[in-house]
Amino acid sequence: MKHVTVNQANKLSNLTHSYDVQSTNLTQVSNKIAQLEANISNLTSKLKILESKSNSFSLQENLSKSNIIAYQSEVNSLNIKLDNLNKSYNTAESLYHLVDRSLSYSLSKLSTDNLSISNLSLELALKNQNISNLSFTISKLNKSLVSDNISLADLSSELALKNQTISNLSSKLNAEYKYMYEENFIPSKITTMNLDYSHSTIRSISQNGSNLVIIGNKTDSGYFVFIYNIKNYTANNLTKTFKNNSITNVFSSVSNSKGSHFW
Repeated sequence: MKHVTVNQANKLSNLTHSYDVQSTNLTQVSNKIAQLEANISNLTSKLKILESKSNSFSLQENLSKSNIIAYQSEVNSLNIKLDNLNKSYNTAESLYHLVDRSLSYSLSKLSTDNLSISNLSLELALKNQNISNLSFTISKLNKSLVSDNISLADLSSELALKNQTISNLSSKLNAEYKYMYEENFIPSKITTMNLDYSHSTIRSISQNGSNLVIIGNKTDSGYFVFIYNIKNYTANNLTKTFKNNSITNVFSSVSNSKGSHFW
């Protein structure tokens, strides 16, 4: 089914109405021409009858001159009426051709408009198909978006769970660091070693009995704590490199096996 706009439908209706009116006018003109032709035929018949009567009267010797003049006058009158009818006929014929040309123009324009409407209908159908295709694509994208949102929600939940696990582990690790540093490795007698660690993140190096306690600076996760038993090492062989985060090359040697002095 073709779809046209309201303006196009009104235009088509106006052209159809104009066609109907002009067709009616043409029919009326044709009827009038037929009537004029009938009148001409009647007048011609009457003229022949009068001429016949005139001939008959001329043959009759007792026909009076006045009757002949009267009949001649009637013939002249009929000739004038016939001439007027011929003029009317010519005018009607001209009007007929004018209406016929106008009607032909209207029919041509109507055909052109119908072709334009057909082309517009095809274009509208194509656009409707494009809209349908776009709607289908949008529907698929919406479904994909819903699926992606569900996947994102699952990932967010999983990430939140892992963050909570990390937070719990951090809290537990901070508590262990705090316990190790504040309660277990700060005895009443701590000998602070003299060691140059200005280029590291060492907070303090202390000796607790036979243990060497190295405490790093505090970070977001707590303190770095390193514990080494030095009683098993002899002099000048306590050489070690610590590679954990930014703590490196903490110390290289000791002065004696007791580990009483570091530099």
